[in-house]
Amino acid sequence: MNCCPETSWSERNDNGSVPSLMGETKKIGEDTPIYETKSNVEEATKAIVLFPDVFGPTDRVKSIGDKLASKGYNVVIVDCFRDETAAKNPQANLVEWLAKFSWSTISKDIEVVIDYIVEQGIKRDSIAAIGFCWGGWAIAKSSSQGVLWKCAVSPHPSTKLENMLGGNETEMMSKVNMPFLIMPAGNDPDILKKGSKIVTKLKERGGNSVTFDRMIHGWITRGDLSQHKVKEDVDKALNMALDFIHTVFRSV
Repeated sequence: MNCCPETSWSERNDNGSVPSLMGETKKIGEDTPIYETKSNVEEATKAIVLFPDVFGPTDRVKSIGDKLASKGYNVVIVDCFRDETAAKNPQANLVEWLAKFSWSTISKDIEVVIDYIVEQGIKRDSIAAIGFCWGGWAIAKSSSQGVLWKCAVSPHPSTKLENMLGGNETEMMSKVNMPFLIMPAGNDPDILKKGSKIVTKLKERGGNSVTFDRMIHGWITRGDLSQHKVKEDVDKALNMALDFIHTVFRSV
């Protein structure tokens, strides 16, 4: 089961190799699981919703959320799979497995998370999103359906899932209604790289595509951080994501 290119980073066990986690795992609404890290700013005015890949909110992903929070954002990681992950279902058919998590359920989770953030005093138009792999699809799908993110970033996005689930990736991406920065790896599809119709449309809305040519899909959430070039490009991509989000917020 794989929504990633054939040569991609697989799941990694980073337990013990990531910093001590600073956030809190809990449920909001009726049963939406989240991992939340409050900003280091006493009264944060902006938030980021983070969507993991199909391996779920691993410690690595949570540590990324903590890093984002240290830059002044309240961060909420939403677990739309409810602790079901690709690693726990390695033999499952991808489309059949993902079909267990209907778009109506995912969109409800997004609505619950946004309402939760707004209830904490952050304005509706001050919420950005970051998504890895599957999470990039979730962001693009939600935006195409009218969810008004301030902006979004997706390293190694798997927006091709829209085709696999019966939709049309190009049509979905053409309906993205906000600045959206995507960061394909070298082995991600060319349709997500500069010069494509998708990227041309994204640029019309303030977005862009930056390819990390020497990386393979999944490097941020699953790459081996003991490899210097992987660690270097993880840091580069996360800093680029933060710079992009900062710039969009400052432009208002």
